[in-house]
Amino acid sequence: MKIDNIIKYLLYLSSLVFIDDFGISPLKIKVLTILMVIDILTGVMKSHFSGNYFRSKKLTVGITGKFLIILLPIVLQLCGKGIGVEMSFLTSSLFNFLIISETYSVITNMRSIKERKNLKEYDAFTIILKIIGDSLMKFMELTKNSFEKSLNASLGGKDEVKEEKEKPTKTL
Repeated sequence: MKIDNIIKYLLYLSSLVFIDDFGISPLKIKVLTILMVIDILTGVMKSHFSGNYFRSKKLTVGITGKFLIILLPIVLQLCGKGIGVEMSFLTSSLFNFLIISETYSVITNMRSIKERKNLKEYDAFTIILKIIGDSLMKFMELTKNSFEKSLNASLGGKDEVKEEKEKPTKTL
């Protein structure tokens, strides 16, 4: 897949009108997408000027990661809509964080180009994925426990209540 096609897909994703129906600001998606394109371009230039020439595979992996970054808040919003939980604040905050993260990446790339060396970047997306993944795992465990209790109650079973055994009484 060529880089120009991937960039076109990213821009197409940012222009989806129906996203507004899910409480996600199309403007935030567009801003994030534009910053990602700038980040890709400055990343390629950084590679060239720092002497670390990029490979097509590495670029494709990076662009795929950018696509996943855009999808994360959308998937969270869809999840919230599906289970009846308002997620607009979370997805808006996540978009804000991702916009700041992409801005940081562009600035780091610019510094790398100016100083002609590869500066280390902060990988915010991996940290966010871990936090969200861990939180969802805890939520699923709570939901599972609640479901099991409801199922037991509806089937007439007891809710894991242990009955105490009668202790023998001492006689004098």
